[in-house]
Amino acid sequence: MYIYGGKLNWFQTAVNENIIFVVPAGFALNDPICAYWQWTTKVNVCSSGVIDSVTNTGGKYQVNISFGQFLFNIIVASDFETLTVTMRNPKGDHSKPMPLDRQYGNFGEVPSTSVYTGKLNWLKNAQNEMITLVIPVDISNGAHVGLYYEWTVDSAGVKKKNHYINTIFREVTTLPNGDVKGTFDDGVYTFEVTMHDDQQVTALIVRFSAGTDHGTPLVQDMLTKHLGFAQSDVEVYFLDLSKQGASGQDPPAVATFKIKFTALLTGASAGDVRFVYIDDVTGNVVNGVWVGGTIRQYFKPGVNLTMVTSSCLFNGLLDPSAPTAGILLAACHESQINIRAQNVNNDLVDPWIYAITAVIKKQVQRQGGVPSYDVLFNEAKRSVKKSFDGGQLDPNYKGPSTDETKPIPSSDSGNTSNQDPQLIFYNGYFDPSAERFLFPFEAVNGGQAKGDVTRYPDDELP
Repeated sequence: MYIYGGKLNWFQTAVNENIIFVVPAGFALNDPICAYWQWTTKVNVCSSGVIDSVTNTGGKYQVNISFGQFLFNIIVASDFETLTVTMRNPKGDHSKPMPLDRQYGNFGEVPSTSVYTGKLNWLKNAQNEMITLVIPVDISNGAHVGLYYEWTVDSAGVKKKNHYINTIFREVTTLPNGDVKGTFDDGVYTFEVTMHDDQQVTALIVRFSAGTDHGTPLVQDMLTKHLGFAQSDVEVYFLDLSKQGASGQDPPAVATFKIKFTALLTGASAGDVRFVYIDDVTGNVVNGVWVGGTIRQYFKPGVNLTMVTSSCLFNGLLDPSAPTAGILLAACHESQINIRAQNVNNDLVDPWIYAITAVIKKQVQRQGGVPSYDVLFNEAKRSVKKSFDGGQLDPNYKGPSTDETKPIPSSDSGNTSNQDPQLIFYNGYFDPSAERFLFPFEAVNGGQAKGDVTRYPDDELP
């Protein structure tokens, strides 16, 4: 994400006013952008929208975005250090080009970015001035924080001078009630920020097996290093199925998963993102009927619920008679089993999750942005196929079926299998070509449990 700041001038309505642009993702079509400024009458404006059009000329992006009645034409420098912004209205009036300088940039920090606005009053220096606080990840020691406002008149007598603070949190503590408090300063003034404990975990990683595991760290790194999830928002559980329950009941591990999964859903509200990774190679531990029923019982519209699994959760989630929220990125068809075939540090991991995490890492490091779901699905499939064709995978892994719309079932012995990844969702829930992986939904009606069940590659191919 990027933060830019400068001055806004719009006739007599905004005269030399501070303006902040927050770019949570990048500058691709349909990427979100937020802008924060105040009119000269001291009225705060908080606007958000998505990029309407993009052109790339001479290494510079030119993008358009609408904030209500105002259209902003933005030229992005090739090094992303500056924006040149021109403001327009429906009458054809326009401002002079306004330069905004980059204050902060880290392309991976997306889902956790928080922006808060309010008013600052400090003696005669700041009287009813808009203040914008940007927390890219979370409140933790060493985490970045940005605070942006203008002085009514600074200590040197200069009017309307922008004051930007880009620094890190220190002295972070967790209070007995769960609130988190952090401190930062600009060398003169010290600020304290308290984040109230009103959120639950946003990611749940579950592994149903024993022994060594190098797949789970791949998922953790993807979330925390490349997608901006805070460490505290990612829960990891290694659940050993060998400890069977009494009287023929499910193992305690299954009961624990059900509690955690239910809590993940009940704590979500519209605009939130919930991610679940389930490493259950057989697909027999997590019951798809239970998962689907639980989602339908506790789901709230507008929540992005994404599940990545090493096997295919079937029945409940895919029941065409009961529209179910959620997105399932499964490593194989339900007639197949997962074969851990990708070598990582002398351990075999699921090629599917290896490919997904590799694609995200590559895209973010190249500043290509987080891909949409359909792009991620196909890029990950290509990555697995390339490794298979290159002889880099364990021989028990038989690669994709000759026709991926007609999956070849796993062998009777259960030791070998083809794997045909599946992307499954209800078409009223989201558009996989428009929504980005683990982003809050941009579509106004996104996240509705309705429509017809859709399965890629079957419904993707002509």
